[in-house]
Amino acid sequence: MSASPAQIERSVARTTGIVGLGLLTALLAPTSSAQSPVDLLNKAGEIIRGTPAQQNNLNQLQQQAAAQAPLPPELAPLFLKRTVTGAELIFTLREIQRLARDRRAALQLASLVGAADSGVAAATSGNFDVMKVLQDQAIQAAFKLAKQVAANAATQALNDHLQALVEDSVDLTAETITLPSPLGLDAKQARRVVTMAALVVGARVSDKMLERAQKDMEGLRKDYQSLIEQREKAATLLFAAIADRNKGGSSEALGDTLNGDDMKFVARDLGKLSVKDFAKDMAAQNLALNYLRRAQPEAFSSYRTQADEVVLRSKAYLRTMTGIAAFGALMANFVQNVGDMAKDKRLVEFVMSMPLIFDFLRAAGPLMTVTVQSATSGIALSTEGSFMSNLFSRKRNFVYALGDKSSEEPSAKDVFAELARSGESAELFKGALFRSDSPGLLQRVGECDRAEAGRMLDATTTKDEREEFANHYFDDPNMGENFSFYTALESPGPSEREQLLAARLLANDYRDRATLDTKPVSKVQQLVSAKYKDWSDAQLMRLIFANKETPARYATLYVGDARIKPMATADALYAYETAAEACKKLLTAIAKPKAVAATTEVAKPAAKVPPAVKSGAKKESK
Repeated sequence: MSASPAQIERSVARTTGIVGLGLLTALLAPTSSAQSPVDLLNKAGEIIRGTPAQQNNLNQLQQQAAAQAPLPPELAPLFLKRTVTGAELIFTLREIQRLARDRRAALQLASLVGAADSGVAAATSGNFDVMKVLQDQAIQAAFKLAKQVAANAATQALNDHLQALVEDSVDLTAETITLPSPLGLDAKQARRVVTMAALVVGARVSDKMLERAQKDMEGLRKDYQSLIEQREKAATLLFAAIADRNKGGSSEALGDTLNGDDMKFVARDLGKLSVKDFAKDMAAQNLALNYLRRAQPEAFSSYRTQADEVVLRSKAYLRTMTGIAAFGALMANFVQNVGDMAKDKRLVEFVMSMPLIFDFLRAAGPLMTVTVQSATSGIALSTEGSFMSNLFSRKRNFVYALGDKSSEEPSAKDVFAELARSGESAELFKGALFRSDSPGLLQRVGECDRAEAGRMLDATTTKDEREEFANHYFDDPNMGENFSFYTALESPGPSEREQLLAARLLANDYRDRATLDTKPVSKVQQLVSAKYKDWSDAQLMRLIFANKETPARYATLYVGDARIKPMATADALYAYETAAEACKKLLTAIAKPKAVAATTEVAKPAAKVPPAVKSGAKKESK
């Protein structure tokens, strides 16, 4: 039976008490060539594990241990003071941030390179089981998923979070932590202990940020519900105006806001809906907001102001959560250090760091939970297992229609399963992902949001496949380690191949016509075509919304005879608004877009020619 945390802490207290009486003094006594440092540490370990030791043996250790080396000048005052504030550790947090700004260093920092093995427990047998503590904190799950976190966590997210930490002088000053005695520690060990202390303080402040973000989530839940209710009311007004027009009435507001294409869309896709279903249809709501702007400008202005504010708060919440997820992955290096110390039997440093270790376990638990969640679902908003999944408990998120039959589907995976049942629709969808003659679906996502396109590539490739691509494409083995398309497209490096990566990956179709130079790109495109079913709800929504130069007000993706529509949920509303914002802020288009339809339609191909995306709808303002 494993010990409880309280029992563990009592055991540690007893252990550190033994250390205080004998071990530290033993290891700080003048050195002797009679025994090696390993022998001394092994004997010290016997003391820790409770192995009987005669007083004369202890005296011998005191006389033989290594002399204390001087500490670096920037660390000495901290160890002299012992109890320090987080503000006094800012220089260490800034150094971590500096390393994190380099892409490869950030990925190395964020990576968990494997679970602490049985060596940890073996080195501490007889008193406490560190592995049990780690398992209790769900850190083992994070170990298994950490490579995915490292691949998905943006360098910018980690940098922004560290910047927020160093700027939070109030919370940093309020946090204190007690450093162990420096006796027995060399300069490298002392620096590592201070780094551990800074990470613990950073974790505590991050916990406060997490608590504030979670409280704001409760407000967001109500605000999204209010927005959806306002959209439904607007759609009800539009339904009444259309019904009146069909009876021979006239509406100047209706004529000013819905053109001929809009009315054809309403008749074709929405004409058979009841007023209740019409009000809940996202496309109808989008059209209704344009109508509301003309018919009731004050009501529209109120909605627009509230929607902008809610989206802004949602983005702030997401930034906090992505930063915490990246920082949680970084924190795992603390655990790795613990494992390394124990396995290497650096027992002085190990035992002296135990108070910090328990501080870490208490502070890092909530952060590691976010890290594990991020590794499972990706650092993005999505309906399944995401940061916003608790806004609403919906059982249906999409409408899939084939001909006159339609069904409400729980998730993107269910939609893709329906596509697969119609073999032609599935082939059309895969063919439209990448195009050479016109923008493909992923290119249109990338035109407004390269990072999101990168996430979608990461979601359909494994770590090994990404590293293989990078090694071949860049012809540089240093580029392959922990390579992610998300990071590469979000902040491309200075080389020509890095700058052209987005265009080569997204703006052309090399699946059936690869040259030696484009073979790595071709393989990735083939992988995406084979594994697109791994995309999340949010990613399918982005395909629907982001594939045109203006917001997708018809909120429909046509794939041959099939139609895919998101239901009006908080996730869908956030995806819609952020896609619109991303396109408005377009700074780095990978190809100049042509005029395209508000409804994205994948046409049936002739022979093996990739399917075309039809165009021709008027531009919509937000």
